[in-house]
Amino acid sequence: MRRVLIFLVLLLLLTAPAHAEIRVVEQDDLPVTVAGYRVLDVQDERELACVESVVCEIYHLQSVLPILEEKDWSVYVVRKRCNGPADAATGSSSEIAGLAVPGKAFIFASGANAKYLRVTEESDVGTLVFGVPASPYLSAYATAHELGHLIRFGFLSEADLQEYVGLRGLKGTERKNRYDDPEELFAEDFRWLFGSEAANRVEYRPSYPKPGEKEREWILGKLGMGSGYPYKEYPAFCFFGWK
Repeated sequence: MRRVLIFLVLLLLLTAPAHAEIRVVEQDDLPVTVAGYRVLDVQDERELACVESVVCEIYHLQSVLPILEEKDWSVYVVRKRCNGPADAATGSSSEIAGLAVPGKAFIFASGANAKYLRVTEESDVGTLVFGVPASPYLSAYATAHELGHLIRFGFLSEADLQEYVGLRGLKGTERKNRYDDPEELFAEDFRWLFGSEAANRVEYRPSYPKPGEKEREWILGKLGMGSGYPYKEYPAFCFFGWK
């Protein structure tokens, strides 16, 4: 059943109008050169990003934000791991799950994909805690986060970003990790507010409080998706097999 549902999702995405669409492309290597980033071979097939999960997350985001159907963007699922730029203080670099430049996003393999994600579920007998393969969830997370960056590049100016930081009440506050940077904060807030249940199985990563309704309304306003916007209804079955 899951394979049939995934096929239907792929069919719906791939038969979208050719003039504008978010394309998912599998790549053996990074298709562009990005200064400071270095790709590495995978050591285990389990490290690869889950393409089905990437497709489903895009489908989900298009269902809640139909304006995305008008964007001519590419999301590359790369069969390599990637290390980001070296830290200026330590000289070391860390692995990243995704990367975005205007109009393009890249979802990479990672060591974390080969691990298990701790999941909690409420049931009639209490709270259940168990481990599930991480790749589908981390791939959904990375996709929603990187599309947050594409939203920022495609719809918001630098002044808009600073306005958003002010809305969050965070101007002048101490940054405790890299996700507290305004660019990363916006991408994480976008993921948390609009991402699927699977994407939000991953914890919220900035050190600040989670965003809420005022942030959601601000983003929708900047996207031109106010109360009069013609929303579509999509069947919500993408992550049926992983919930």
